[in-house]
Amino acid sequence: MSVQIVIRWILSICFILSGTFKLISIHAFEYEIIQFEEAYLTIFNFLNPLTTGIIICLFELLLGVDTILHCLPIFTGYTMCLIMCFFTYLTGMNLFFPPIDGQIESCGCFGEIIKFTPLTSFAKSVILLSISVIHLLYELKVLPIISKKESTHHTSLFTKFKCHFMLILFLSFISCKPNTKKHTSHGQVTYDNGVIYSDNVVYDFGDIKGSSNDTIPFTFNLTNKSEHVLTIEKVEASCPCVSVSSYAKEITAGQATKLSGNIDISKTKGKLNKPIFVRYNDGQIMILRIKGIVR
Repeated sequence: MSVQIVIRWILSICFILSGTFKLISIHAFEYEIIQFEEAYLTIFNFLNPLTTGIIICLFELLLGVDTILHCLPIFTGYTMCLIMCFFTYLTGMNLFFPPIDGQIESCGCFGEIIKFTPLTSFAKSVILLSISVIHLLYELKVLPIISKKESTHHTSLFTKFKCHFMLILFLSFISCKPNTKKHTSHGQVTYDNGVIYSDNVVYDFGDIKGSSNDTIPFTFNLTNKSEHVLTIEKVEASCPCVSVSSYAKEITAGQATKLSGNIDISKTKGKLNKPIFVRYNDGQIMILRIKGIVR
């Protein structure tokens, strides 16, 4: 079996598994999209994250099947490279330039089936990007080395690829607009979108030594800044270790509520950054976070 076929199968399997696993836990992937969108892609916040997630999953499945069947190989090769350029950019930004409320713990690349840390997520993206580029070069017949007569044609194709690479990075960078979160002089992270306000959306319990029965209480203050009743439809945590116990489901104009709960750290070691997703007013989402270090 040739190297080209092996590479094709590796990419196909990765894309098919990625799309399938994300579809299995599509709501978890929806929340990952929301977090990355809020941190780095605010220009796209008009998109419905659930619909976007489903489209991404189906597109990955289609690319994986096309690669196995060797359909539209040049188009598929370019598309895979562009997708991996984009994912490498996002995971790299999360690793080296994290949001003000801390790194996003998981990229959601393989749904809830396979978990990645920010470091392993970036490493995985770099490896898959490298494999995608090699795959494309094989499809363009740049690999193995070809005759001088053909080299000009393929050099121009490779130049087009580099242009697409730069374009995707440019579009990604210009999408990084300031969002509704800001640091205060006390190190807190406030949130204010004109409808809902919180004086601190990050609860940092610091650096502590954990034990087998440790739970930590947390409280977030939420204020309705609009002129209408604010309805909290659902509060969901990314981890079963986080339980939310109390909050008001309706907040009248100008009033506030406390969202309280506990986090179980008995089975956790190292850095922790757990998001809580607050759905309000017909599907809008606000993200709260609990972070700290458990020894």
